[in-house]
Formats: sequence, C-alpha cells, structure tokens
Amino acid sequence: MTTYFTGDTHGTWDEREKFFKNLNPDDRVIVLGDFGWNWDINHINGFIPNCEWLSVLGNHENYNLVEQMPIEERYGGKVRKMKDNVYFLLNGEYYNIDGHTMFVFGGALSIDMHYRTPYVSWWPQEIPSSKDYENAMTNLEKNGWTMDFLLTHTCEDRLAKDMFGYEYVIYDPTARMIEEIKNSIAEHKGHYGYHLFGHHHDNVTKGNCICMFEDIYDIEMHKVAYDTGDYYGE
Repeated sequence: MTTYFTGDTHGTWDEREKFFKNLNPDDRVIVLGDFGWNWDINHINGFIPNCEWLSVLGNHENYNLVEQMPIEERYGGKVRKMKDNVYFLLNGEYYNIDGHTMFVFGGALSIDMHYRTPYVSWWPQEIPSSKDYENAMTNLEKNGWTMDFLLTHTCEDRLAKDMFGYEYVIYDPTARMIEEIKNSIAEHKGHYGYHLFGHHHDNVTKGNCICMFEDIYDIEMHKVAYDTGDYYGE
C-alpha cells in the first residue's frame, strides 16, 4: 500500500492516466484540489481507477454536489464521501494517513469567475468560510500546531510571487487565511514538514513548499517517473 500526491486533475486524464490505472486497490492518491470528477452525476458515476482517491477542495468543484455528499469520519477527521473509494478532505481537518499527520485547508479564488455561471460553472463556496477558519484554528491548537504535511489548494501571496515570479497577485481571501495559518504555526512554535499545493498549474519547489501539477510524489516525497513507474531519485 502506497500513498501518492499529485496536482489538479480537473476530471480529465493526461500523461498520469497509465500510472493511476495501474495502482492497486489498497493504494491511494491525494489530489491537491480541483479533483473535477464531481461536476455532474455522470462524472460521479463514471470511471475512476479502483484505488482510493482523497481530494482537497479546490476552486473548480461543484460545491452544490459536494455539500450533498454524506459526512463521515475517516483517518481521524471528517470527510465527504463521493463514492466508496472517493472522499473529499475538509477544510480545517487533521488526518493521520500512512502514519503521517496531515492538516488540510482547501479552496481558492477563481480568477475567471466573471466568465462563468454562478452555481453552474462557479460556486462562491470556493472561498473557505469563517466556520472553516475557526475549525482550522481549533484543530491546530488541539494538535500542537504541528503536522507532517500542510495540504492546501493555493498558497499565500508572498510564496506565489517567489515561486512563480508574479509581478502582482489578485486579492484572494483564501491566500490570506493560509498566510495567517502559517503565521500562527510559527508564533506557537509549531512545525510542518512540507507544504503541498496545486492550483497554479506548475511544478515548482521552494524549500519545503512544493506546487504540483502533473508531478507525482509518494508519501516519502520521492518523485515518481510515472511514464515508467520508477523513481527519479531520493
């Protein structure tokens, strides 16, 4: 059994398809938001490889459908069950997966929202609520402000500028909440091993912060050459 991380999938297949299809039923993939297979009922009932799928909430999710999914306890935290092998990890929740602690805070602002149709191709719930943020603070304190993995969909503005060379960034309330979460972790002398996120459709690493798109890493943070199934290296 192995757990893998990857970036946005958007309900479509790319070069990662062969790798995912060859996973065993007891393997799992954690998608860093914009899972995309929940856009409509046909997608929900469509083909998803038979391993377990866990997804952070992104900005391109059908939140109306997500909110109809039943809430369950899994890996020590609350999830929404999409199918028997597909679950959404919820904002502000802690999980213990393969012996590693993971804190999740998804969502992001859609920069193309003005070209989309509310509640058809864009949902305002993409921005975490004050309740989500309060849940995050409560669980961070309860768990000593420490985790092996901080999993988000986007990242704070300062990190985005450093990693992607943006001259400016839009005002994203989610990015500000993530920055506040990181500041609180530092103020309380907490720690996270890695900050993993997607959203920016790029594969970039800066220190212990890793943005993933098509890249795949295993839980020990070995980068996988998914065209062969081999590892690139330590």
